[in-house]
Amino acid sequence: MNNDSSNQRMDERKLYEFFQNTLSHCGTFLLRLSDEEIGWHLFEEFDGDSISFLHEDTVNVLRQSGKITEETARLSLRLSGQFRALENTELWNVPSVKENPKWLEILKLSDCIRNALTC
Repeated sequence: MNNDSSNQRMDERKLYEFFQNTLSHCGTFLLRLSDEEIGWHLFEEFDGDSISFLHEDTVNVLRQSGKITEETARLSLRLSGQFRALENTELWNVPSVKENPKWLEILKLSDCIRNALTC
């Protein structure tokens, strides 16, 4: 086996781990946490990691390598877009996460993606 393909597969595995980790910071489970924990998960961890690991280029690598399905890729890009659409709006805060239906849709979408990964 050539070293480049071995490195590529290792990189794809690592990307997939980062992808999974990113999703672990967004979901309806957040609604049971403290305001501080919600803020940390969404506005520090998920916000920063989603820029790289829910980016179209990353999602395409994961799809092309067979790490995720076409549907998971589509939903992941939708999740990223919906999350980014709230950035710099009046909804970019913990009380809105707990009360606004747009946030609930984002949290449920993340749950759906994570559940698909465990099948």
